[in-house]
Amino acid sequence: MRGWLFTVARNLAIDGWRARSARPNEVQDLAERAGGEDVRLDQILIGLEMQDALGSLSADHRAVVDQLYYRDRSVADAAIALGVPVGTVKSRAYYALRALRVACEERGVTP
Repeated sequence: MRGWLFTVARNLAIDGWRARSARPNEVQDLAERAGGEDVRLDQILIGLEMQDALGSLSADHRAVVDQLYYRDRSVADAAIALGVPVGTVKSRAYYALRALRVACEERGVTP
C-alpha cells in the first residue's frame, strides 16, 4: 500500500510540473508591470475619501465603527469599551454603516 501511495504522489507531482511548463506564463496586470504605482495611488485616494466619509459620522457612530472594524472587537467587547449596552452598540453599528454607505456614495467611493 505504501509503495502505491508514493507512486501516486510522484505521478501527481510530475503531472503538475508538466502542466505548468506546458502553459504559457499568464500576462501580468498593467498596474503590476508599471510597478503598482496606479494601484497604490488608488488605495491612497480611497483611504482619504473614507477618512472624509468617517468624519461625517456622529461621534457615537464613529466610535462604534472604530471599535468594531478598526480595533476588531466583538460587539460585547465594544460595549464594554464604550460603556454602553450591547443593543446600543448593535443599533449604532447598523445606523453608522447606513450613514457611511450614503457618505461614500456621495463621494463616489463604491466597494
